[in-house]
Amino acid sequence: MTPDCELLRRYAGTKSEEAFAELVRRHVNLVYSAALRQVNGDVHLAQDVAQTVFTDLARKAVSLLRRSTLTGWLYTSAHFAAAKAVRTEQRRHAREQEVHKHVQWPTKLCHVADRKHVVVQLGEYHAKYHFE
Repeated sequence: MTPDCELLRRYAGTKSEEAFAELVRRHVNLVYSAALRQVNGDVHLAQDVAQTVFTDLARKAVSLLRRSTLTGWLYTSAHFAAAKAVRTEQRRHAREQEVHKHVQWPTKLCHVADRKHVVVQLGEYHAKYHFE
């Protein structure tokens, strides 16, 4: 079995897709399971975190060449990426709750007039608080 450091060297030097794919195959379960624990079992968020970690690995391959093993870096990266993802989700949820408190939601959105009312309300709220 080719060591991780050799696969990483091959990827960093020649952008070998085979070498990178092997690194992903070897470590995807570690990264995904670490992320899944950090995001409290949110499967989709854990998948996003794993993708972020491997994207970071691809971007930082050259700077990681001196490492003999990647396991520690991958685990730590998964931990930090998951923490960031959870914070982002919490902020998004808080913003949604804030909007929900300030917009008068019709009980039914059956009529075109009701939909226009919601659009106007959201537009006014966005203009007032500059949410993006």
